[in-house]
Amino acid sequence: MKLYLENDAWIWQQLKKCKSIPWEKYLKKEETNIELYSNEGIFQIQPTTGKIHQLKQSCQSIIERKDGILDGQTLWVDKNTWQHEETTHIPFDHIHMEVTTYTFSLFELKQKRVKCILKMITKRESQKELYDFYFEAPPDMENSIIKEEIGEFLSCLR
Repeated sequence: MKLYLENDAWIWQQLKKCKSIPWEKYLKKEETNIELYSNEGIFQIQPTTGKIHQLKQSCQSIIERKDGILDGQTLWVDKNTWQHEETTHIPFDHIHMEVTTYTFSLFELKQKRVKCILKMITKRESQKELYDFYFEAPPDMENSIIKEEIGEFLSCLR
């Protein structure tokens, strides 16, 4: 499940000021894909393999508000999942973006713990711009662990 902080303007400002990634020592994975947005859906091309996937969202549309997990913060919990269906079709009319996804974790990725996800869009001349920021956690994780691990990530920005 994805966890978004309601009052994340401060975090976005801090991240935009950083000359380098603030959690570099926790970086576990970096992946760059081409994302295509069209009326037919969202498509992703993996540059290393050339495989094309159409992303299909589960129809849960359940976004919950959670108060009291983090001190003074409201979390929005998105329980939707995305399926990646391999295809050979790319829509003619689309918007093209190169997206680099950085996955940070205080633990090994194989452990079911909180991960911090930072997505950046590559603009012209290799300049990257912040595109999305959220945390991921297993759906059955205890609130106390979520609070502790998100708190650790946020303390790195102070």
